[in-house]
Amino acid sequence: MRPLSYEVRTLIAKAVQAGELPRQVIADAFGCSIHTVNAIASRVNRGISLEPQLHLRGRKQKITGETAAAVLQYYAEHPHATLEEVISALHLDASVPTLSRYLHRHKRSYKKKGGWH
Repeated sequence: MRPLSYEVRTLIAKAVQAGELPRQVIADAFGCSIHTVNAIASRVNRGISLEPQLHLRGRKQKITGETAAAVLQYYAEHPHATLEEVISALHLDASVPTLSRYLHRHKRSYKKKGGWH
């Protein structure tokens, strides 16, 4: 579901602050849940922006920052390392598919199988 626009959030906040209508009626009028109305009212009371926080959506990446730099450096030094070897050598809290997707995003290739020379 898409977040409410800033304009709609502002209108909901104004309706709640006016205090003339119950929150359930406001929710029905704007086509959202009462929980959304309560969340917007809470944000206004705490002085938090009503802008949608899109950066908080979705699953967070497991390989970021120093860990990402360490993975890329390890692959530069050990180009024939398998994914399992990298995970064990760097003590990563990531699975083999996660590391594979990370390397694919950074256009790095890796050894698929071990011991086949």
